[in-house]
This record gives sequence, C-alpha cells and structure tokens, in this order.
Amino acid sequence: MIECPKCHFQFENKLTCLRCGFKWHQQKDTLPVTCANPKCKSPYWNKPRRKPKN
Repeated sequence: MIECPKCHFQFENKLTCLRCGFKWHQQKDTLPVTCANPKCKSPYWNKPRRKPKN
C-alpha cells in the first residue's frame, strides 16, 4: 500500500489516472508525480476534474 503524504489516503499498488483513465502498477512506495501514460503525463492524475469534460 502507498500512502499520500498530504491527505494520508491509502492507495494500492495499482494506480489509476482520474484524468485519462490509464491504469498501471506502481513499483515504489511513494506516489508518482505524474501519470505514467506517455500521452497524458498530468501532474493532477490523482485529483478528479472539477467540471466534466465537454
């Protein structure tokens, strides 16, 4: 399990980008800075959008 240092939310080793929907397995014990998808690379991968995408 991976713990977010800011909100202390527990993540499993399988992570999902809330922006593009890409799923990947995390190798390290820390949260990644950006999405692992080469097309996305969003730094906000773990935060949902405020407004729906039109």
